[in-house]
Amino acid sequence: MAALESLYTAADGPGWTDSEGWRGGPVVDDWYGVSADSLGHVTALHLSDNGLSGGLPASLSDLTQMTELVVGGNPGLAGRLPPSLARLSLLRRLDYAGTGLCAPAEATFREWLGSIPSHESTGVECAPLSDRAILEALYHATGGPDWVNSENWLTGAPLSDWYGVETDAAGRVVRLDLGASWDSETQRTIPANGLTGTIPPELGSLANLSVLSLAWNGLTGSIPPELGSLANLSVLSLAGNGLTGPIPPGLGSLAKLSALSLHGNGLTGPIPPELGGLASLSVLSLAGNGMTGPIPPELGSLANLSALLLGGNGLTGSIPPELGSLANLSVLALAWNGLTGSIPPELGSLASLTELWLDGNDLSGPIPPELGGLASLRTLSLDGNDLSDAIPPVFLR
Repeated sequence: MAALESLYTAADGPGWTDSEGWRGGPVVDDWYGVSADSLGHVTALHLSDNGLSGGLPASLSDLTQMTELVVGGNPGLAGRLPPSLARLSLLRRLDYAGTGLCAPAEATFREWLGSIPSHESTGVECAPLSDRAILEALYHATGGPDWVNSENWLTGAPLSDWYGVETDAAGRVVRLDLGASWDSETQRTIPANGLTGTIPPELGSLANLSVLSLAWNGLTGSIPPELGSLANLSVLSLAGNGLTGPIPPGLGSLAKLSALSLHGNGLTGPIPPELGGLASLSVLSLAGNGMTGPIPPELGSLANLSALLLGGNGLTGSIPPELGSLANLSVLALAWNGLTGSIPPELGSLASLTELWLDGNDLSGPIPPELGGLASLRTLSLDGNDLSDAIPPVFLR
């Protein structure tokens, strides 16, 4: 109902030719042009030639069971199709012919459009969004009026004066920091900014962005795959929100990424093996989610990795011996998963390792004596496994 009401507001519902039932009761199947299943999930919207004007709201993507969206023949409708529509994986018919709507040019959106069996369009591709327009989309999608600090947002001030935004000499956004962080200069924690709602896919068009931090807010929904287009991104921090769904494999194409922090969400599915291609990555933190499946051996290719934090998920299978190739690794945290098999002796090659957390799994067999050669090791936690009782004598030295 909330998504439908946002459409009614955005598209001038009071001016529609027929709006019978709209906002009049909880049974949305009685609303003109709306079809729903037995559970009340909207499955189709047929509002063609109905006097709609204005734009389509991004919240239409919340209608996840929708298979048909028909708004053609409404010349008053204008602007961009919301990129978030690409989350409608069940959509089989899309008609916006005879409107002023345009289609975003982003590759992920075009790919989604191409997957729809019945697609009637205006044939118009949208002009690229400016950085200012992208930030405005973020503001509207994440409850901007209720942010803790929204100084200068939506004003005519230079973007560099908007709270949490840093730009380069050309005025392009290079840093967007609206999450909790540690200020090393003041030795104080900067609190999060109270963002709610979903991360808009438009952020994937901030071509010069190097730092994106939205950590410890109240964001929900999925991680937009469009973020995989941020070729200059070095830091992506989305930790401590309520994000769900899988990690987009496209994040593995961010060649300059040095830190990926997604811990403390509700992410599910496997760890994408594509993350093994992040050659510049130093920190990979996925702890405290609901990730399942094995640890990809491809992570053993992350030569610059110093911290691999995967604890508190539902990972299964054995520990890949390939992790023994991570020569710069100082922290390996795999605790509280469902890992099985033995501890790979290859971990004894991690000369820089200071912390090894393997507790709370189902590991078995002896403790490899090779671990006793880890001269830098300060923490070794193996509790809650089914390891052999004998401690190798090398540990006593």
